[in-house]
Amino acid sequence: MDNIGSHIQSKSSFMKKLQSGFNLVELVIVIVVAGILATVVAPIVMRPFLAYDDTSRRVVLVDAAEAAMRKIAYDVNHAIPNTLRVSGTFLELMPIRGGGRYRYSDDITDDTALTPSAPDSQFQMLGDLPSMPTGARVVVYNTAANLFYPAATNGGAGIITPTTTTVSLTDNVTVNGDEDIISLDNPFIFDLYGTGSPQKRFFLATSPVTYHCDTALRDIRRYEGYSTTVGQPISRSTTPLSNATSSAILVRNVSSCSFSYSAGTSTRAALLTINMGLTINGETINLLHQIHAWNAP
Repeated sequence: MDNIGSHIQSKSSFMKKLQSGFNLVELVIVIVVAGILATVVAPIVMRPFLAYDDTSRRVVLVDAAEAAMRKIAYDVNHAIPNTLRVSGTFLELMPIRGGGRYRYSDDITDDTALTPSAPDSQFQMLGDLPSMPTGARVVVYNTAANLFYPAATNGGAGIITPTTTTVSLTDNVTVNGDEDIISLDNPFIFDLYGTGSPQKRFFLATSPVTYHCDTALRDIRRYEGYSTTVGQPISRSTTPLSNATSSAILVRNVSSCSFSYSAGTSTRAALLTINMGLTINGETINLLHQIHAWNAP
């Protein structure tokens, strides 16, 4: 009987121990060990996730910067030769809205040809022009931005027809085959020097385009549909940019940006350099892009 009582008492004590759980010291030890394991293991486990997050941010930034640079490069490559001008964070150019080669003649009575240094009211182009852009102006033999913008603003100076001159198109005349006629409602003297474009090119222009980087507003904005000015526009909030018919954000999260421009020569293309930095959540990428600009008039 004594053995049976001892066995029952021993079993009862064992059950009490099972039900008692951890004491305070054991609980503290478990917490400390768990903390040490979390401190050591968590960074190892989280490192791939953090690396993926960093890579994702960089990819987003690089894609945004490259898309912006591609748009700028497209406009630069489709600008009228020698119309790029740069002032720090501002870039301006005159897009090509059409053009071709003109029929050339030294005979001022030949109304099918353009005669440099003599008044012209019409000329035939070699080829076909689909349509005449609204408000188009004819540009012939522009050799420098500091000549073009005063001429475009003040009346022509042998480079670009005045804003008061209406340019019209007669499509596909049959006298000289498949050629279009470009007509001016007021005669204009193209190329005061009398030499004409070496390749007999003419271009159609409407209004300039400006890109501006603003690191305070953290964006690059593209302006279009404003009047030309002798000096380059360098303020978003004043005319002519404040009167632009189109003002669109090209890219956001801009932390740094600048343009620099080296004008071309007869043997070397012009070079535009763009430095751009974008930042998101402390992650920054910096890209440099150089664009060769076609400058043969």
